Amino acid sequence: MPCIGDGTSGNRIQTIYARSPLVADRYDSLLASFRQWAAEADQATWLSAAETGGGRRLRFVTDGTCQLQVARVLLTPAGEADFDLMRTELQALGYNRSDRKYLVWVDAAAGICGLGEVYDDQRPTTSNWNNGGPMYARVDAPCWHYAELHEIFHTLGAVQPDTPHRSAARHCTDEADVMCYDDDGGGPVTMTTTCPPEHEVLLDCGHDDYFSTNPPAGNYLASNWNTATSSFLEPAIGAQPARLTLTGATTITYGGHASLGGRLTDQESGAGIAGQPVNLWRRPATTTGWRQAGTATTGPDGSFRLAPAPAATTAYRASFAGSDQYATAESAQLTVRVRTKVTARKSASRLRRGQTFTVTGTVSPNHAGQRVYLQRLVNGAWKTAATATLSSGSRYTLRAKPPKGRLTYRVYKSADRDHVASASARQAVTVT
Repeated sequence: MPCIGDGTSGNRIQTIYARSPLVADRYDSLLASFRQWAAEADQATWLSAAETGGGRRLRFVTDGTCQLQVARVLLTPAGEADFDLMRTELQALGYNRSDRKYLVWVDAAAGICGLGEVYDDQRPTTSNWNNGGPMYARVDAPCWHYAELHEIFHTLGAVQPDTPHRSAARHCTDEADVMCYDDDGGGPVTMTTTCPPEHEVLLDCGHDDYFSTNPPAGNYLASNWNTATSSFLEPAIGAQPARLTLTGATTITYGGHASLGGRLTDQESGAGIAGQPVNLWRRPATTTGWRQAGTATTGPDGSFRLAPAPAATTAYRASFAGSDQYATAESAQLTVRVRTKVTARKSASRLRRGQTFTVTGTVSPNHAGQRVYLQRLVNGAWKTAATATLSSGSRYTLRAKPPKGRLTYRVYKSADRDHVASASARQAVTVT
């Protein structure tokens, strides 16, 4: 975590470990984790700021070595179980400073995942009520390492009730986003997906609801409260932009591997960025939403390789989650088309005219109920000689009475919504 001033002066976020006397004290064993989780929240804030060309850091209370200070507090059992009573008890213990937001890790499972105070105040000025303290955010043990950034940003003023993508209860509807979820159950809130799933750990998908370091004219945040202007955040040098590419084979046969590769580079210099994890994401043709499909580490020149085995035509993209120096990056999409695998076995290589030529085989993956075609090569074009419907096991039997000559056949499977057209190996037969 970077040093910010002397670690204590000015508006700061004070972290607290709290428990009741009924719970064993785990402070010493958890301290390193608390510091790591706070550092990750700070990193997510910094990377989010980079998306709009700026830099922001969370102004935590730290010690002389820039280590997060985590206070140790004993609550009553009632205070442990209730947010309002917790606040009252913390204030009585002196955690009531107007220049502090308080992030409280409560060692309990009281049915509270996380809660954070927020004021209805859209004024884009330093006197906005969300720009002061004391204000409290609480995360209970079942949601540690999950809800910290979400609750901190509630105390910074997210999400105001008149934002473009407001939900029912101070969240947002344009996923993926730290502050967005369907918070009214079966009510009228409708969620949309604008940003990819990896943005779930970052702030403000679209940067038009609660956080932008550079909102353009007409953006809601240009004239309303913007948490990026909070005095509990520290302006910082922004992350360096990175560029990520993805290339590779565009058509494979079912059961094979697609050879994909790419490169992560410094956007300004073009130099490779080595030793960084790159995630591969996939979206099969018949589904919606992206799912992770693999991870690779960049080599000395920033290059990486991956070999997924898609079962159907699939769109791929790569993403870089950012580092201590570089901002996040995402490649363009690349579609790998997948042919079905058509096997064929002929009944004979030589026949007399009038005899039946039989070809049997399978289509993989299973395409039961679809049709395959026995085709003969005639003057450079394929002509259908027979057709069959694939069985429940995706098997077929095709029969034809061929004319005299040296003939070439194949079994053809037409394209469908998730596979491109495919054909078996050629089957030669001589008819006398």
